[in-house]
Amino acid sequence: MKRFFSLLLAFVWATLLNAQSFTVEHGDLAKTDSIGSEIIFEFQVKNVSNSDLTLDLLRTKNDLPENWSSSLCFSLCFAPFMDSVSTTSDFGSSPLAPNEVRTFSAHVFPFVNEGTAHLTIVVKNHNNPSDKQEFEITATAQTTNVENSPVAQGFYLSQAYPNPFGEKSPAATNNTQFKFTLPAAGFTQLKIYDVLGREIATLVNGSKRQGTHTVEFNAGNIPAGIYFARFSANGIVQTRKFVLEK
Repeated sequence: MKRFFSLLLAFVWATLLNAQSFTVEHGDLAKTDSIGSEIIFEFQVKNVSNSDLTLDLLRTKNDLPENWSSSLCFSLCFAPFMDSVSTTSDFGSSPLAPNEVRTFSAHVFPFVNEGTAHLTIVVKNHNNPSDKQEFEITATAQTTNVENSPVAQGFYLSQAYPNPFGEKSPAATNNTQFKFTLPAAGFTQLKIYDVLGREIATLVNGSKRQGTHTVEFNAGNIPAGIYFARFSANGIVQTRKFVLEK
């Protein structure tokens, strides 16, 4: 009898461990867009357990063409080199309450050349790693649409110059510059973010005329690290990474 109850308890425990604590709904996992676009894959995750749930979002494969980048977003959008984020305060998030639905996304940026990116995204229960779901993502930028790409249209954000910069960099300056080109006048934004996706500064936020513009960024009041400049105009988004050394 004791053996029976031991086996029953082991069965119930195994069932609880293997029970799915969340569900994930998603759209198309293979998308095609033009060079210079931002290809976004969105997922809706729901906590179907009876307690708060901490989830880990992992990018286990990030096979990208040269000059491309990708990033994860879960409450915040994170730097391209971050392959693992969680619904915890360390990542500006919080556990999901029972029945709560939250959106996360993977973003692929085909900057200036054609190709196909292959990503693997894994969502798992932080406290039960075997409770997980895995998704294969394919993002393609085709030359057949090159006439519609931001680069062909004339939208372009340059790399920061100098980069790296800062008091301890070879440039020995806390200032760096960005150049961006607009083929037509329109509303434009250029913002600076840190590796956790927090907005650090707004360099441009308004209507700008056609042509090439130069904007200077002074980083004297922020700590050393990796930062990102995000340029958006006419529905087009481009991102550049730069390094501040102090």
